[in-house]
Amino acid sequence: MNETIPSNDGNLSDRLSRILWELRQPLDMSRVKRRQAPGMGSVPYLEGYDVIDRANSIFGFTWSFDLIGDPVIVRWQKKVLIWNQQEKRKIPALDANGNVQTEEVGLVYITGKVSVDLDGKTYSHADLGRCVFTGDTPEALDMALAGSATDCLKRCFRQLGEQFGNLLYDKEIAQNAGLDQNRSNSTSSTAIPTSKANSMPPTTSIVRKYGDGVSVNGNVSEQEAFDQFKEKTGRVPASKDELRNWLASQRATPTPASVAA
Repeated sequence: MNETIPSNDGNLSDRLSRILWELRQPLDMSRVKRRQAPGMGSVPYLEGYDVIDRANSIFGFTWSFDLIGDPVIVRWQKKVLIWNQQEKRKIPALDANGNVQTEEVGLVYITGKVSVDLDGKTYSHADLGRCVFTGDTPEALDMALAGSATDCLKRCFRQLGEQFGNLLYDKEIAQNAGLDQNRSNSTSSTAIPTSKANSMPPTTSIVRKYGDGVSVNGNVSEQEAFDQFKEKTGRVPASKDELRNWLASQRATPTPASVAA
């Protein structure tokens, strides 16, 4: 681009010219990242901190982001699906009793607006942000609330053009945006050799679940303790607290010499 860079001497007219000039510049593709989207494959995006940093650089902190109204939270139950290597498709996961495993999922909606001071006038752009989450814990909801607010902020700034990722919504550009960055990052990572990958055990379709309906998390120690309890008592623990108490009683019981490691 041969357009002359406007001066930046503090004059309101020069400041506005400078801002408009920066907004018209092509998007630096090194800022673009990629992530997996459900049912859409890999999609390009700009990170939240990157958008905020770019806004501070262009507008000099003369902007604000405000939420409009309260968040909307929607929850429902969905089947837990896992990949079946033999059938080459996802199948429902089963709990310890052979029942189809379900999990609570949710979606958070947040409406907000970005306001920018340009030449003594305030310009506002509003949009909707959303974020999905899994589970019924306060931490899951907290992360979803923060994620939907960030998504809302980025969508509001998107209306200001290419510097904030509007170009990434072009289907042709979206196919390749950020791929070079991902390739350079992947060259430094260590890939699992094919022989080792083939020797890894297949994912089991059994999902452990306490009697109160709470699923056993991915902690290996908890899974082993769960299986040991079931083997010795002939039933699943009623709750995580019962499993902890049982483990404590086992540790207090002297270990026979024939079993000691």
